[in-house]
Amino acid sequence: MIMDLDTIKTTWKSTGEGLLDKKQLSVMATKSEHRYINRIRRRLTVEGVFMLVFILLYYQAFDGNEKPLLVNIVLVVTSIGFVLTRYLGWVIFRNIKVNSSLKSTMLNFRAKLKRIALSTQISAFLFGLSLLLFFIIDLHFSPFKFIILCGMVITLGFLTYFSARVWRERLKAIKQTLTELEL
Repeated sequence: MIMDLDTIKTTWKSTGEGLLDKKQLSVMATKSEHRYINRIRRRLTVEGVFMLVFILLYYQAFDGNEKPLLVNIVLVVTSIGFVLTRYLGWVIFRNIKVNSSLKSTMLNFRAKLKRIALSTQISAFLFGLSLLLFFIIDLHFSPFKFIILCGMVITLGFLTYFSARVWRERLKAIKQTLTELEL
């Protein structure tokens, strides 16, 4: 289907007519209103609440008083580290420094994103390991319990792999944007 020049001009002019005024557009453009930042904040809130509930209840609900003190300390520290790394990532995303050029800003953002990716993956893996350690420390192994343990270790491995893959895709998208900026 071929459009004539007048139809194209009319369509082009009508696309510029916005439904939002300048004030609404500026509110949408602020960092605190960005949907991605809000999604991270909601996820952080949910994870933080669940971790807080877990830390408050694990001692009684999962017989933490019968576990060695060191295992309890490791579990609490890795739980706090899990939430703290996500919180720091959220703070970094909220406070992206815009440089004089888009390329420079993207390079800085990519470097920070690499650090966030590494720290969140390590903290999640360490929390998973400490959780496994907590539950198996005084466990008398039967063949069935050993199979369950193997399943939990495999699950932790898959979760770590998928988390790394998601972060790799995010970094790849930024790298692609940087490549396009160089063209």
